[in-house]
Parts: sequence; structure tokens; C-alpha cells
Amino acid sequence: HWFGNDDVGRDILSRILSGARTSLAGSFIAGFVALAIGVPIGLIAGSVGGWVDSALMRVVDAMLAFPAVILAMAIVGSLGPGIETAMFAIGIAYSPRLARLLRVQARSVATRPFVEAARLSGMSAPGVMIKVILPNSMRAVVVQWFVMLSFAFLAEAGLSFLRLGVP
Repeated sequence: HWFGNDDVGRDILSRILSGARTSLAGSFIAGFVALAIGVPIGLIAGSVGGWVDSALMRVVDAMLAFPAVILAMAIVGSLGPGIETAMFAIGIAYSPRLARLLRVQARSVATRPFVEAARLSGMSAPGVMIKVILPNSMRAVVVQWFVMLSFAFLAEAGLSFLRLGVP
């Protein structure tokens, strides 16, 4: 027993590894929820611009006004405790950061000549967004997503400590 035994005689290392499996899976679920919400919002806001960009970013700004853990606590408190609701809430709480980052990247890529060439070749606006702008904007989002996984891990631990996450 590398980490020893607890008072009842159970192996501490195996209990840590078992708990880590649940926490890591929860972090990845929260990360994918954040991607599923943040990427479309950021892509649409950055590609379309105008009043659509302003409206979407005002919603994102309102969500960013609250700390992520407090927002997740409010969502879990309203939906009820549990691992599924905690991961969904953490994903919602961290999605504005991805949306804001992808918006900036998409606006930068949308001004490049190869995007204009894709538009002039007859590609539809959704096709340009998905096939041209999105792949060229995702590098920073992927890096931010991996950093966000560690914050989701900590947020899940905090929610579980408050008895709003994993029982």
C-alpha cells in the first residue's frame, strides 16, 4: 500500500485513483459542454458582426460579470445537486470565455484575403464560417480549452465540497 490505509483498512491510493477517474471525466464533460455552447456563439458573432455580434456579446458580457463558480452554484442550486447538473453548470459558466476568444479570432481571420476568395468562389456564408473561418480560428481556443479543463476540475471539487456535485 503505497499511500497506506485509512482507519477502516482501505487502500488510499486506489480510492484516490477511483475519485480521479470521476473528476477527470466530469472535467471533460464540462469542457465539451463549454465548447458546444461557446464555439457557435463566438463563431457567429465574429463572422456576422453588426447587431448580431453586439447582441450575442452583451449576453456573454452579462455571464462574464459573475464569477464562474458562483454562476455554476446558482445553476446547480436551481436544477438540483448531482454530477450531471454540476458538469452542465460548469460548462455553461466557462462557455463565455471560449465565445469571447473565438469571436476575436474569427474577426481577425474574417479580414484575410483567403476568406474573401472563398466568398467570391460562391461558397455560402455558413460554409465560409464552418469550412474556412472556424478551422483557422481554433488554435487559441484549443489551448484555452485545455487550461479551462483544470479550472473545471477545481470547480467540480468546490461544488462537491458544498454538496452540489459528486455525492
